[in-house]
Amino acid sequence: MALLSANHGSLIIIDGLQRGTRGFIPKSSSPDVMPAAPRVILAGGTYVPASGLAHQGAPA
Repeated sequence: MALLSANHGSLIIIDGLQRGTRGFIPKSSSPDVMPAAPRVILAGGTYVPASGLAHQGAPA
């Protein structure tokens, strides 16, 4: 399962990962990322954009 959201705050991403999601795909992702992220997840990986964890509110 992956989260697809317009809200890409790091706390939402971290919460989703802690609840078992395998990735987070921002709605603002480029057209190249939209099909690539699910492929990573389906291959057993976890997809989180680097920029998503750099947003204000990330735990130290």
